[in-house]
Amino acid sequence: MNFINKIKPVYLLILLVVIVIPVVLLLLSLFRSSAPRLPTSITPPITPIPSQTPVPTLAPGVPDLKIIRAAPIQNPQIAYLPIQAIELTFTNSIPPEELKYTVEPHVETTIRQGSISNALIIRPAVKWQDGETIVTILTSTVTSDGARLLTPYVYRMISSIPPAPVGEGNY
Repeated sequence: MNFINKIKPVYLLILLVVIVIPVVLLLLSLFRSSAPRLPTSITPPITPIPSQTPVPTLAPGVPDLKIIRAAPIQNPQIAYLPIQAIELTFTNSIPPEELKYTVEPHVETTIRQGSISNALIIRPAVKWQDGETIVTILTSTVTSDGARLLTPYVYRMISSIPPAPVGEGNY
């Protein structure tokens, strides 16, 4: 008894922290790991599905061309004037004569350089036909450094002449 009274409480606390607590934690972890665990999340394994259509690729070293902006925005709820120009901004500069495209329904068009070197403006020679116009930029479009589109770019626009306002002064 005399020995226990001589041990200071500080030493007992150190003994408890250094030896007893780690031993108890070790024993708890041993017993816990032997029990079967439930999975923390039930996520099915992801199996890639083979693609039915081949993904187009370019030859090694050939840069790809992308259209990064089209104006006006494509929105089937908005009808534009039949004289509306379409501006396409590309990742690379394209001379206007190198742009390969189709227009459905067929309308004579002119192409000119945009306000920046990598933008082109497609404008109807007279006007777009009323209804939907589809402009498709073809993969045969090539820049001076050999960049080309991987897939055709399709731009859809609705055009119509707005109705005359109803009211006074319409004769």
